[in-house]
Amino acid sequence: MDAFEGSVWIVSKAGGRTEAPTRQWFELWDFFDSTGLSEDHVRFCRERTDKLPVCLELGINHFIDERIHIMQILRGAVAYLYLFGDKTQNRSARRWVTLVVHGDEAYEAIVRNLLRSSGEGAG
Repeated sequence: MDAFEGSVWIVSKAGGRTEAPTRQWFELWDFFDSTGLSEDHVRFCRERTDKLPVCLELGINHFIDERIHIMQILRGAVAYLYLFGDKTQNRSARRWVTLVVHGDEAYEAIVRNLLRSSGEGAG
């Protein structure tokens, strides 16, 4: 949250039956208070392809997902893509996506890319 000055979003594909339980889960686990994410920074899409226009509208430049299909949709529109999962899969995507196994690894990759894009740590 600090690295992005609070400009963090959840963009999730969820049909009508999934959105309500997801919102209940957020409430049950006190998600917004514990993470500092604003409740109005959650966007639900009915189709996975709808993530692209949302990312463009919000100016999202770092995106994490576990589906290579989503990465392919966002490729070229979102500067930094982080794919969760087994690093032995999707090896051909390594040129244009950062493969990460867990949250700590994603965090380290994001910070590394933020430093590069800001000019710090270059050299």
